[in-house]
Amino acid sequence: MNTCILIPSYEKYRVLAGFTASQIDRCWRDHPPIFFCGLSAPIRAGDTTLSLRRDSADWIGILSDAVHDVREKGFGSVYLILDDHPPLGPCRFDILNKVLPQ
Repeated sequence: MNTCILIPSYEKYRVLAGFTASQIDRCWRDHPPIFFCGLSAPIRAGDTTLSLRRDSADWIGILSDAVHDVREKGFGSVYLILDDHPPLGPCRFDILNKVLPQ
């Protein structure tokens, strides 16, 4: 089953979402692809930002659209990581990449 990471955010918190993604890069070896939703443009070069099709205040609708979008891209499971919940230390990549997705 293909797994991805989904980080919902809001324009006012784009810097925080970028920090969270950077911490994931730093702390989670071989992590799944990261997708952002709720933003109008990518945060960092190479980031994947899903289309924002709703008013930015409709957080649940934006998240629902994002889940639909990643399912259409072939992902069957998602790690939902809120923009203000970055990892603060090394992640157990063996558990996160293999055990939990199974």
